[in-house]
Amino acid sequence: MVLGLGGLAVAHPAPNSTLQIDIGQTSVGIEVAIPIVELEAALRPQLGEQARGIVESDRPAIGRYLLDHVGARSPDGRAWAVQLRSLSTGNLGDHDALIARLDLRVPPGAGSRRFDLRFDAITHEVMSHVVVVLLRSDFYKGELLVEPQLVAGLQHPVTSLHIDRGQARSWLAGLIAAFNLGLQHIAEGTDHLLFLLTLTLVAPVAARDRRWEISVECRAPALKLLWAIAAFSAGHSLSVVLGVGLEWRFPSAPVELLVAVSILVGAIHAWKPIFPNREPWVAGGFGLVHGAAISTAIGSFGLDAMARSIALVGFTAGIGALQVVLAAVALLTLMMLRTSFAFSFVRHVLIALSAVAAVGWIVERAPAGLSISTAALSERDPRGSWVALTQRQRLFGPSERCDRTVRHAGRSDPHVERTRVQKS
Repeated sequence: MVLGLGGLAVAHPAPNSTLQIDIGQTSVGIEVAIPIVELEAALRPQLGEQARGIVESDRPAIGRYLLDHVGARSPDGRAWAVQLRSLSTGNLGDHDALIARLDLRVPPGAGSRRFDLRFDAITHEVMSHVVVVLLRSDFYKGELLVEPQLVAGLQHPVTSLHIDRGQARSWLAGLIAAFNLGLQHIAEGTDHLLFLLTLTLVAPVAARDRRWEISVECRAPALKLLWAIAAFSAGHSLSVVLGVGLEWRFPSAPVELLVAVSILVGAIHAWKPIFPNREPWVAGGFGLVHGAAISTAIGSFGLDAMARSIALVGFTAGIGALQVVLAAVALLTLMMLRTSFAFSFVRHVLIALSAVAAVGWIVERAPAGLSISTAALSERDPRGSWVALTQRQRLFGPSERCDRTVRHAGRSDPHVERTRVQKS
């Protein structure tokens, strides 16, 4: 469902909000990011100067405010229960933002795929404010979107939109989507691949007298690499389970720094043995670090418990499958070269490149070096390019397709206007 609105413009360059939707079986999750400056502006008519700093001083009041301005109804008019899961602060582009996660619970006997979503926080007071509505996941339709999909934009007086996701498929569609996400994440994770390479570079050699010698065996290198990859996979799978299943949040800055350190340690060991025959133990330990770094790839989706469990299986299977394939190809290439004079040259060039990349990342990520900027954080934000989009003078371009009609929502909400979203 790729949707847009034409002709909707932002009257001022102030930051706007994002609302991301996760479609589940019995509930719909939403994650709202609201610029704090806009939130305080919306609360000022009611609270006066007390609105300044209210996010830090009175979180319960913020929760009650959001619950008053969020709602959903089934096509038969029944209201959904709304539950506030968490409130936190973060970044939306260059602005401090309130991040709220809410669950919309489907009434008994109703479905979660067709409903009217109401959201008028901020826009009820700041009428030029725009809420960019994005679809982030529809697990049972096989959609786990790294780049959330534009659904609509809400701006006064439009406060409600109709969501129709059509027919669901099955849990298998979600499993395949999570598997593909695992493949994609490893394929695009250069630091992860470099650590895997350092494990592979020590497989066809054996440590003797504190230096590496070419192994003449065929089976031993494969088993050596297999044990190291198995330990590495077990370590990062455990971190992913803790991060996603138990919703643990690992601090990104030290984790990213440790990922770079792991590559440097692996490169040094590949150059000269520092922990020979203990590679699986080291790989397992660093696997915990790499898993903490990638857990947000699947944990950012607001999946229900069942979908989260299935997604974990698919995601870790995708990661493990590609790791084995890439390591096998690399090892086979090295084994073919080991009788050639080029073996040592190729191996040491790869070690040097891995070490240089690791040192560069350490300098970039170390607290004493180049600090992680707001721009870097926004690049990792699952809202992706929509963060920048919400701050442009013209929000939606003419190239995006849309069928926009504004009308009364019906007897359940007689004063609410809505945008009906058509499936493309």
